[in-house]
Amino acid sequence: MKMSIINFIQNISFRNIILCIIILGFFQALYCGLQMDTYYEKEDLGLSVWVDGKSMISGSGQVLSQSKFHIGSFDNIDKVILVWSGEVKKKSDDFKNITIQSPGNGPKKIEADKVYKSASSGILYSCFADITSVYNGKGKYIIKDLRSDVFEKKGAEFCSVGGYAVIVVYRNPEDTNKKRIQIKSEFLMLRPGEIYDIKILEKGTSFVPVRLTIIGGHGLKGNASTNLINGQSISGKEDWDGSSGVYWDVDSFAIDHKLFGIEEHGLILSFDSLLQWIYPTTVVFEFEE
Repeated sequence: MKMSIINFIQNISFRNIILCIIILGFFQALYCGLQMDTYYEKEDLGLSVWVDGKSMISGSGQVLSQSKFHIGSFDNIDKVILVWSGEVKKKSDDFKNITIQSPGNGPKKIEADKVYKSASSGILYSCFADITSVYNGKGKYIIKDLRSDVFEKKGAEFCSVGGYAVIVVYRNPEDTNKKRIQIKSEFLMLRPGEIYDIKILEKGTSFVPVRLTIIGGHGLKGNASTNLINGQSISGKEDWDGSSGVYWDVDSFAIDHKLFGIEEHGLILSFDSLLQWIYPTTVVFEFEE
């Protein structure tokens, strides 16, 4: 009788351990911590940021030979950054170089100064380059030679990601507030059905976000993938929906820090992939003191 009780306790203990492992594994599958590098960060009076970008995948799924975009006039430029992303089949592919043509100038090859890679069907990548010296005022700019190969996707021949974005950090002379611009860089390959967290600010910070831009690929409308701050949806709708063209999102949001309780709780940025793979590459914060 005594041995039976001991065995019963041992069995219960073993089952509890297994149960705890299962529960921990379940929550680990749902909530995953992430880190991103700080590619650029600066504090100054009147700092502001402009971001725009496009997909280079056509409606038929092929990569375009070039893409044209417009940059406005910025008198007090601090930094201009180019981000591009794609997927190639071979390691030898020259995806680290891209060509940009500014108004009144010929094409110029640009080499990435920061590169991230992740293995999938091919090699998924994101590249970052300082192109401040290329900026030549207001006008039409052209991007060429973005590398991304065709892979079979759901019975059709499609590139999985292929897009770019331009980030302009400048000073607004009419803004006398102290600002901080922070640009986070990575290539995050986020699988469906999980929530991924990035700790951005601790509670009690003197700086609060006023604007946020998130850049990345592979988002397709109808999969309900969203961006969150402190567990709340930023936009109140799905975000990873190809807003900047096929499989590419460049989404900017005005942030009300009181709505998200940032001063009291800090700031955790989250990606809820839900029904699809998504590939965030860049997060741009504009903070105000």
